[in-house]
Amino acid sequence: MKIKYIFFYFIGIFCFLTNSIFASNIDLSKDKNNDPWNIEADTLSYFHLTEVVLGEGNAKVTRSDMFLSADVIIYDKAKNKVFANKNVVIKVSEDILEGDEAEFDLVTRTGEVKKGHLFLKRNNVHLLAEEIKKTGLEEYEAKKANISTCPLPKQAWNFKCNELKLSVSGNAVATGNTFNVKGIPLLYSPWLSIPINRYRKSGFLLPYFTSSSRNGIEVEVPYFWAINDSLDMTFYQRPMTERGWMEGVELRYTLTNESKGNIRYNYLEDRLNDNDFNKDGVIRGTDDRWWLRARADHKLPHDIDLKVDIDLVSDMDYLREFDDGPSGYEETDKAFTREFGRGLADKTDWVRPSSVQLTKGFSEAFLGVETKYFDNLVLGEQDKTPFTLPKITGQFFKNRIAKSNFYYSLDSNYTHYWRETGISYDRFNLNPELSYPINFSNKANLLLSSRLETSLYRKYNDDPDQKPSDHAARILYHLQGELSTILKKNYGSDQTLVHSIRPALKYQHRPEDKQEDVPYIDVYDRLEPQNRITYSLLSYLSQRNKDSVFSASDLLRFKIEQSYDSYGSASSTKEQYGYHSYFDFYDELMRKLNYKDQKDIIDVDKEFDDHYFSPILAEFELLPSPYLYFRYDTTYNIYGYGVTTANFLTRITNLRGSTGDLEYRYSKLTDISELNLNLLMKLTPEWYGIYQTRYSFEDNIDSEFKSAYGLRYVGSCWTFTTKYIKDQDEQRVTFNVELLGMGNWSMF
Repeated sequence: MKIKYIFFYFIGIFCFLTNSIFASNIDLSKDKNNDPWNIEADTLSYFHLTEVVLGEGNAKVTRSDMFLSADVIIYDKAKNKVFANKNVVIKVSEDILEGDEAEFDLVTRTGEVKKGHLFLKRNNVHLLAEEIKKTGLEEYEAKKANISTCPLPKQAWNFKCNELKLSVSGNAVATGNTFNVKGIPLLYSPWLSIPINRYRKSGFLLPYFTSSSRNGIEVEVPYFWAINDSLDMTFYQRPMTERGWMEGVELRYTLTNESKGNIRYNYLEDRLNDNDFNKDGVIRGTDDRWWLRARADHKLPHDIDLKVDIDLVSDMDYLREFDDGPSGYEETDKAFTREFGRGLADKTDWVRPSSVQLTKGFSEAFLGVETKYFDNLVLGEQDKTPFTLPKITGQFFKNRIAKSNFYYSLDSNYTHYWRETGISYDRFNLNPELSYPINFSNKANLLLSSRLETSLYRKYNDDPDQKPSDHAARILYHLQGELSTILKKNYGSDQTLVHSIRPALKYQHRPEDKQEDVPYIDVYDRLEPQNRITYSLLSYLSQRNKDSVFSASDLLRFKIEQSYDSYGSASSTKEQYGYHSYFDFYDELMRKLNYKDQKDIIDVDKEFDDHYFSPILAEFELLPSPYLYFRYDTTYNIYGYGVTTANFLTRITNLRGSTGDLEYRYSKLTDISELNLNLLMKLTPEWYGIYQTRYSFEDNIDSEFKSAYGLRYVGSCWTFTTKYIKDQDEQRVTFNVELLGMGNWSMF
């Protein structure tokens, strides 16, 4: 009996000292002003005298802002510390810290992990070390560490260091470093700075290497300066053995999603004594080579939008010579298009626009102010080039007059053109319009409109090529009527395939007026007479969304159009080809001056003036699947010139990631006949082949005037691209490496 009582006596003492629970949990004491800690495990033992909890098997300590798990956990309630052993995992915010053993303070969120692995999700960074100490909220120290963004276990590259400190700013500073590729050390540095736990950190970007027959060996080394979260600068150093040292700077800022800017500038004192790039007869005339470009958008008070575009360059060859690299034309154009939706003018354009615009939209009106400057790169021509200072535009959108079927609208603008040499003027345009739509029992629609075109001028300076009045006025009228209908038919078992045909007939009339007393700079100064009938036919095949009758996508589109004008088709031909003003004809003038075979030049005004039928315009688009796109447009002259323009584009993609663009451009008026091919071929899951070529069929241009061959490797944590580029004047090889997640780093 005594043995029995003694047994129950010890059982009672054990139950008093401990509380053993299987697959249970305990709510522990709260930290000040925080939620309680919760501990659970397959087996939990609570020691009342020492206030220690032992968790064994799938043990976890959790709270809303933290998670800790291990095979075995000892929680010391008095000290608010956790000791963990085997398969330790600690999650704080988005960071994950793993290891074999750990000691962690639940109050200060600090601790130490043996044989640790720290994963920083923000930049996908892996940090392996013999010992990792968490010394603050986002502060760590490590010994014998490896850093990489490559996935484990086999990393394509990493940095190895003896000691590392990660500060609260997200910058890691390490000593005794080597940079390794596939385990092979390639670079050594006693000191290393890497931004591994933040989005923006000052430091050197990876260099861009090029070897060129024209520039020699060159290396472009950018340095990124993160001034604050909304402002940064990048400084570019580009030494070229044959040309000198090019420097550049880029300033970016983002105040809000609608207020941001990007400003870039490069300068080179060129040592290369070569004024005739590509041997095209165009002399650049300067050794100081520079390029200033910028884009900016701002949302001002009262919903006023500000847009700034700047494009100023030292000479006409700069953009063609320096089109590659981080600060070259191609990358700048892509960046501006991506960030602002507005790219640069083509690098071959010799007249480059810069502008400042202020616009304000209303529910029924629009108001805009614009100043535009044209940088004329032809030597001696800048003084003759006009620019607007300013242009003010006001519009009232089409509105119904009371309860009638009449609609009114108003388009007005004031323009001040100024230039140092030649005519400058003030012009005020006022164009009220009245329209009347007629619906014929939903079978056809007729839109009648009449517009009064009023212009007032005040001329400054003189021009030997024209003799306008000092104060000119012009009042014309424009009548238009358009009759159209739409025929539709549904196909398919579910009737979602819709074929539509829209024939239209349009008549336009403007009386003839010599307008010799009106100065001429842009399209609004010469309103061509019209007595024109235009027929058109638009046919398209659409796939309607089954879930929404208002959603559809076009699979095929075809359009044909031609005009007859009793005044002659020269004006309609120029409109069709996009020639409208001094600025549009300027490149045509330069082309005539430089073209070798003058007999092939077409003078639109002389050759087409007695042609009453315009060229036939035809357009065709096909989108049979998301992976195939085809477009073709052409104009055909029925008076013996045949095809005068033709543009063809085919774009192919596939599920593997390969893409291909085949483009052909032809214009008899501008002597363009070229084939462009761009291929990105996925050879393996990681390797891509690159082929790009521009081939000209014109006798006055070298047939293959630009080609590029390259390879690109895209890994999970790094990319590598190399290209061999050949054009008319040089050959070059480029080499670029990007370590994903570690674009900026400093090594000394």
